[in-house]
Amino acid sequence: MLDDFPDVFSDRPGLCSVIEHEIHVTANFKPRMTRAYRVPELLKGEIERQVDDLLKLGFIVPSKNPMASGVVCVLKPDKSIRMACDCKYLNSHTVGDAFPMPNLADVLHRVGCSNVISICDARSGYWQITVKPEHRWLTAFVTHHGLWEWVRMPFGLKAAGNTFVRAMQYILRPVRNFCDSYVDDLSTFSDDFDCHWVHLRKFLCIMRSSGLTLNLKKCKFAKTEVVYVGHVIGGGNHQPDPERIQAVKTMKPPTTKKQLRQVLGFFHTTART
Repeated sequence: MLDDFPDVFSDRPGLCSVIEHEIHVTANFKPRMTRAYRVPELLKGEIERQVDDLLKLGFIVPSKNPMASGVVCVLKPDKSIRMACDCKYLNSHTVGDAFPMPNLADVLHRVGCSNVISICDARSGYWQITVKPEHRWLTAFVTHHGLWEWVRMPFGLKAAGNTFVRAMQYILRPVRNFCDSYVDDLSTFSDDFDCHWVHLRKFLCIMRSSGLTLNLKKCKFAKTEVVYVGHVIGGGNHQPDPERIQAVKTMKPPTTKKQLRQVLGFFHTTART
């Protein structure tokens, strides 16, 4: 069945056209031109490489607007570097979106009561949604070698999560009886394997028609038990992910302010998921 959907499992983020991300600012908002943040010389080459990749993909374009946010380099768990926009100023003047975020407990209960579960991950999910053309100038960011603005929805924008959840709710509506999502973590669930075969094919058809692409390496198919958003669920069972428990067991008491902030950040992230 997976061979029937090679276009759904792509190394490149797709293009979901069911919705555009809009940025509405408050009446007292004034564009602010931030200078490029200083970064170590060793990281400048990585920033240039990532900007070039985004330009080739068409996810950003050169900008000539009076707005500019800085960029920072974030170390990912796999030790690679992610270039991220610092949108604090823009976010502080952005009108919020009241669209509800999913309740994790409800999603875990609904999915975990099933006997056969498949989970999928949207590839760079936010990048699969476009920013409304007349609002793109607000997303401009500056680096040491230029000014750029986003065509696709970047990480770090206020209400970006609400926009993505709204898109997923709309896309999954025809299959909501056996599919659900927690932001970009998608699930298909069934009582038995025969039903799951049918459900999974319908889910993949929906993904194809929406334009979304999935990361095959992060997908798990037809499992009786899965790790989903930090929890082990399936067949009515529900428990925390043992890897997270082990991380807490081996955690050493903080002895510096920096270590304390790291510990507090860990528990804050864990509590949210």
